[in-house]
Amino acid sequence: APTPSDTPTPRIPSSLTVRVESVPAPTMPGALGVVDHGRDPAPVLVRDVSGPEKGGHFHSEHDDRAAWRAAWSAKLAEVLATPASSYADSARRLSALVRTGMLRFEDLVEAPAKFFEAHRLLARAGFDQGPGFSIRFTVQYNLFAGTVLELGGPSHLRQLKQMQRDGTLGCFALTERLAGVNSGLVVHTTCAWIPDPKRRDGGRFLLNTPHKGAKKNWISQGLVATKAVVVADLVVDEKRKGPHAFLVTLRDSRGRQVKGVTLTDMGAKTTGNDLDNASVEFKDVWLDRGALLDRHCDVFSASSPTSETETPRALKGVYVERDETTDTTTTNTADTRVTRKPRTNTNERRLTNMDRVGQRLFTGRVAVAQGAHEFRERLFRRTRSATDAKLCWVPGDTRALGGSNDRRLSDVPQLKALYLEEDLKCARTRAFLEQVEAALCASLLTRKRPDARLVEAVAAAKVRAVDEAIEMTHRLRQEVGSYA
Repeated sequence: APTPSDTPTPRIPSSLTVRVESVPAPTMPGALGVVDHGRDPAPVLVRDVSGPEKGGHFHSEHDDRAAWRAAWSAKLAEVLATPASSYADSARRLSALVRTGMLRFEDLVEAPAKFFEAHRLLARAGFDQGPGFSIRFTVQYNLFAGTVLELGGPSHLRQLKQMQRDGTLGCFALTERLAGVNSGLVVHTTCAWIPDPKRRDGGRFLLNTPHKGAKKNWISQGLVATKAVVVADLVVDEKRKGPHAFLVTLRDSRGRQVKGVTLTDMGAKTTGNDLDNASVEFKDVWLDRGALLDRHCDVFSASSPTSETETPRALKGVYVERDETTDTTTTNTADTRVTRKPRTNTNERRLTNMDRVGQRLFTGRVAVAQGAHEFRERLFRRTRSATDAKLCWVPGDTRALGGSNDRRLSDVPQLKALYLEEDLKCARTRAFLEQVEAALCASLLTRKRPDARLVEAVAAAKVRAVDEAIEMTHRLRQEVGSYA
């Protein structure tokens, strides 16, 4: 994976029209090149690293990708033609967009280049609308659906397909009130397995918020979502198994909050009020066994007799982890077949469910970085167009305004220098983001865990893109505000 200092500075052909022709991903073989994102009005030509064998919509040929891009851009223009009147209006628009199937939930892992491009095109289309819809979009596709794709079993994946057909909205309930910057590391919400011999599946889960500090906090799309991926500390046979993800229903078919779920509006914000944010609390919420996202683990009930003649003891919960390797062994416990996949490298640290949840945060960080960069580029492009058109008077210049040699605001030395600096910084950051995206796409397609260098590069990409966008936007405001 690249580092910022590894990225060469490309030649700048003209202001804000850099086209990076080839950006390899040296440490991630198989990334054929998420390259040449282009700039308006030039055509955007992005080669999909997913390949035709992955199936799905529009990922095999350039013409198909161009057709998808045009259709997606047109749909975004329709959806974002006017500002949303409320967060409910914004949610309805996203639901309609999801139902089109133009971007499938599965594209995150089957066509990740398309997934990232969809986010970039949304950032361009939503430039005038603020951040609310873009955040709602990535919560739906990346955090909610992406986590189900990563952790869910076959039944959950079938549910996810139906949610897309229905336009069902979901949220991602991880952050807790007292977690602070340690979100994900501090999870006090509990979900306990309660054995029950009368139930066909041997028991069910009981979800609770044990204290006020454990309330899920600032959950984007939490007020309107029907479903939620809830991260809670799994308790089996009175033993804590750490944070696990559960697919939880927040509202019934009539839109009413289910029993035991309390959703509270976090209130107005300084921006992005077309996005709802909720505090979520659970009080004795019963979940079926199928609520656990069980691709990598499972929970069931079993009795434990000490001999053939002894009366079986009361049911107890059993927790089983599944490792992703090719060889499997099967054992029987209390008439329940349990498949365990042996580990090939005993020295390798075992991935926890929280590690796997973190995989979705990688794609989200890249999407956020690209969104910040798109905003910055669009802002500079618009501003430069305005300053190019604005005539300036120069002391001692007696020529009439309107002549061919008239000075423009863009010619003011301070502003001109800022534009040149922006061209260079923007090109370097764009190239770095493309490298990171290519490497992450290869990781997603091969279903391999990102190595340490790529994890560091993803984190650096978000910090660099966001910080640089804030810095350059502030400096642009200072210069244009001083001389306009």
